[in-house]
Amino acid sequence: MRVCVINIIIVIHRVNEFFRGNLQLKGQHKTCAKRRAELSVAMSPVCEKREKDGIESKEECARNAVEKVLDRCFGDTKPFDDIP
Repeated sequence: MRVCVINIIIVIHRVNEFFRGNLQLKGQHKTCAKRRAELSVAMSPVCEKREKDGIESKEECARNAVEKVLDRCFGDTKPFDDIP
């Protein structure tokens, strides 16, 4: 769900990515969505608990969770018909 929401937010913040040095033309939107989703998911209580229990770092937890849903959620543009 977070990937889907972040996908919509990124459309608004493309200029910010330019100033962060993310200058790819092809695939930049998906790369940005993935990066932001990982940052968001890493702050979840689930990832924090897994890190505290020594299972995996918050970053690994977030990366694994986002990888599982990225392709499916990235294609979800609702409520829009497509990515502008």
